[in-house]
Amino acid sequence: MFDHIGISLFVGKSTPNLSNLTHTGNVWQGWQQYRIEGVCPLRVQYNPKLWELKISGSIPYLFRGHNYPAGTNDLREGIDYISQIVGMNVFAGKVDTFEYGQFVHTPHKTKVLLANHNHLPGFKAHGYINGASKYFESSALRVKLYDARQNFAHKIKGSPKEALQQDFGFKPDQSYLKVENHYKKPQIYFKQAVLVADLFSSQFVNLCKEDLLTTYQRIQKTPASAMPTNKKDLSASMLPLLVLKDLELQYGFNTEELLIEKLKTMPEEVLTTEDRKARKRQLRKMLSLLMPETSNSPFDVSEQLRQALYNTEGGSAGQIPTALLNRER
Repeated sequence: MFDHIGISLFVGKSTPNLSNLTHTGNVWQGWQQYRIEGVCPLRVQYNPKLWELKISGSIPYLFRGHNYPAGTNDLREGIDYISQIVGMNVFAGKVDTFEYGQFVHTPHKTKVLLANHNHLPGFKAHGYINGASKYFESSALRVKLYDARQNFAHKIKGSPKEALQQDFGFKPDQSYLKVENHYKKPQIYFKQAVLVADLFSSQFVNLCKEDLLTTYQRIQKTPASAMPTNKKDLSASMLPLLVLKDLELQYGFNTEELLIEKLKTMPEEVLTTEDRKARKRQLRKMLSLLMPETSNSPFDVSEQLRQALYNTEGGSAGQIPTALLNRER
């Protein structure tokens, strides 16, 4: 599903119809600021000197006040509506930025899953304090993971919240993870311009599905902890670590990070810098004994994501054009 989108449309000497928009009264560097009103408005900018119109926001949120679920038909109806409002063919516009993602019904508490998605090679990891979201960022792509239930509870009020449950089947007592690729620079990432019309191409939609799944699979997740198999490895000092690793699965913290942070609080007169380094090496050696031989993780929801992607509108992956596959990650 496509969510937030930023569109640029060169209007030439034609003048868009701005009478149906709400003028915010602001002008920024020649850009007149407007809104398309809805449950959650879209931002519209117009620069008459550059003959350019910009539209940004979430089309599902514009009409519904939520984005669960939203398929290609919803997007098509939304773009058609915007085209009628501004009196221009928005389908001919260029996509400056867009989000493509999927909701996944998870077997674990979402906060626990997020705490155990650790690293994406080539990306910088970020997370929010409340543990409800995490993202990995590169120059052209932001990979976002967040607790959909908590997000909806924070954003949605009134009738959209009731419709979310009654009309769309969202169950607030269950756990949902939203996996999302935010393409900050589509032209760089895909090595060619992306037009609004491309978002309705089965080949491009399937490319976005494959890219979302592949990118998620590249995220390194915490593997299941293992019980030491030798008596010499099961010292009394290992027992608290075993308990901590069990609690880690329930509450979503990172045992190693907590222990290292605690070590940093020890005063210099108790542990010198070299002492801390030695303790850190010892802790990591002990924790390594709890790592399984397999790299499989109980926190990996790749299969659930695959099923959600290919059991929804758009069908299977099919043949993807070679030109679109040759992109920069």
